[in-house]
Amino acid sequence: MEDPKLYQEALSHIHDEFEIEQERSEDNMTRQQMLDHLQLVVTEHLMRSPERLHLALYRMDVNEMQFREALSGPTPAESVAVLILDRELEKVETRKLYAPNWANIPDEDKL
Repeated sequence: MEDPKLYQEALSHIHDEFEIEQERSEDNMTRQQMLDHLQLVVTEHLMRSPERLHLALYRMDVNEMQFREALSGPTPAESVAVLILDRELEKVETRKLYAPNWANIPDEDKL
């Protein structure tokens, strides 16, 4: 089951990484709509600035081997979009999992 809040937070991080302004119409996107949107972003970056795409994927901690495999597949932009969204969702879920514990740590003990 899709949690719209998790997807929205993931999309927000992706927009920040690619320096894309988020539109209100993107607030209630389904997973497939997000993937379609990301596919357009990836396609544009593959055509115009592949080095910027690679750097963004590095910062998002997308697995480089999976990225290379995706590029050599039949639908590279679609495959890379899936990698991006899945990785960002993973990070959002991890943050949510540990956020309650982080709140209980005194400020002086936080790095």
